[in-house]
Amino acid sequence: MHILLQKSLKTLQTEGFLALIKKTGRYILGQHRKRRYCIMQQQTSGAAVLPTDDWIRQTEPIRTVAVQRQNYRINLVTDSISKDSLLGGVATALIVATEYCLENNVELRIITRCADAEPLAYYHILNIMGLKRPEKVSFFTDYEHMLSSGREMPLDVSDRDIFFATSWWSAAAIKKTQKRPRFFYIVQEVETFFYPHGDAHLFCKQILGDPAIDFIVNSHYLWDYFKTACPNICEHGVSFEPAFPVSFTMQIPLCRNSAKNFSFMQDPIIRVICFIQAFLFLIVQLRKASLIWINGKSI
Repeated sequence: MHILLQKSLKTLQTEGFLALIKKTGRYILGQHRKRRYCIMQQQTSGAAVLPTDDWIRQTEPIRTVAVQRQNYRINLVTDSISKDSLLGGVATALIVATEYCLENNVELRIITRCADAEPLAYYHILNIMGLKRPEKVSFFTDYEHMLSSGREMPLDVSDRDIFFATSWWSAAAIKKTQKRPRFFYIVQEVETFFYPHGDAHLFCKQILGDPAIDFIVNSHYLWDYFKTACPNICEHGVSFEPAFPVSFTMQIPLCRNSAKNFSFMQDPIIRVICFIQAFLFLIVQLRKASLIWINGKSI
């Protein structure tokens, strides 16, 4: 409670009373949805039904309503843009979509499926990267669908809406949602590596082999891998090199005889990454490293 009061006071001082009211409303709504989700999990835990993985629900189409538009609009679809989800991949996708909209003077709409949209988190990323806001930005959440509440609002879609996937499951959902023959999909990992050889692996592989998708690959290293592992991506895609603003970099003089640093980053959300092997490697490096960074939950 003390932490909530501190955050409320800080918001009131820095952003004003209206922002405090909006954040309070989002917090209460989020807590209510969490309780509803927990209740539903308890009610269905003993039912004699086949278990359904989260990725199956996430590949379902977004409920839509057809409209007519004159101007094009980029629609970025992701799970969440909350601060605990902006670990690199989502932030990179937001930056790429934002740069495209700024360059082409196109409206941007950010669609979240597993959490409420948080505009302030998106604007915070832009401030950190020194980017301008697109002239028009809107937000939509499909979170109620994930809760099976039956109260989700439909997404207005026209043939002028260009979709931008950030994962194979969002790509699968877009295929059933959009009104256009093609869409973009930013690929930043070999996503088939996340799964054993089963349904999820097969569905993921089918998406990566879909010739109706225009792929955007993060780094030439991944692009070179796909040349032989999944040629369809290179036949229908482009690659880019990640970069950081100059303000993120600083030159530190290195002493030739100084100890080397070893940095270890572990994604706390994607638990299927080879954490144990990486940690064993980390133990070996402890004798050589003078500084260890562990980005993730406590071990």
